[in-house]
Amino acid sequence: MKYLLLTVLTALLLSACQETSQPNAVTLVEFDGGSLTDLDVQAHYQKMRKNPKFRDRPDLLAPESVFEHALNMEMIIALGLDKKLHLNPYVREEIHNHMSQLFLRLLQDELIDAIDRNSISDEEARAFYDENQHLYQKKALYRVSTFALDKEQADEAVAAIRNGVLSFAEAAQRYALSEKEQHSGGAIGSRALERFRPHWREQVAALEEGQVAGPIELDGDWRLLLLHSKSAPYQYSFEEKKEYIRNDLLYQRYQDAWQEVYERLSRQFHVRIDQKALTDFYRDGINAPQEEQR
Repeated sequence: MKYLLLTVLTALLLSACQETSQPNAVTLVEFDGGSLTDLDVQAHYQKMRKNPKFRDRPDLLAPESVFEHALNMEMIIALGLDKKLHLNPYVREEIHNHMSQLFLRLLQDELIDAIDRNSISDEEARAFYDENQHLYQKKALYRVSTFALDKEQADEAVAAIRNGVLSFAEAAQRYALSEKEQHSGGAIGSRALERFRPHWREQVAALEEGQVAGPIELDGDWRLLLLHSKSAPYQYSFEEKKEYIRNDLLYQRYQDAWQEVYERLSRQFHVRIDQKALTDFYRDGINAPQEEQR
């Protein structure tokens, strides 16, 4: 199904472009909006024979079956084009995403030269490390528990915890509004500070080990927080991460090379940006929900 979908998506845009370049091809069939040549069917066969679905069915790889399969696909495409599905932005995104990956695979050797990893000297790798030491640091990890509760019960819960009547986990079992937090005792594990939601970070960073804080309003809930422990950050030395650093520098060089390619292509195809429309788009933002981590 995935194979068929991707094939149809690619052919859909190619058909929509109405461009062909097959000087030696023999047209086998024509239909409204397109045609199918012997070279098209041969290419279709090469794709089908690599698919396990067809590999073990020689009857489906006979010329008659391949032609029928290719023609059936073209009919689906013709129907999609007739219904103008290719103009739907979500369909276009699927088509363009697949086509860009396909064309990139076909063109990458033409667009960019291979970079030899062994050509990166230790001096260059060390200079990259010195400029990017933050990339080679084990972050401090915060082991936190938290639960949401009724604000009217917050003082009672905090007192029970601080007086040793209840542990934090036991308080969560008794007072938490969420069944999930009741069962987990409020534990959310260990994570680096940046993996908390932005508005949680200040609260977590301010906690001392063993400290219970709250009630604090977060995400519209009143919460108690407990910092169990905080590990110290660790800066890896150049020698410890030498090979990773070399890989990262190689990756950056490829990124720089691709950036030059994209800039060249923008000039080649005369990219013209409507700056006002783009500024308005940036201001309004993307209209899609984004999940944040707690």
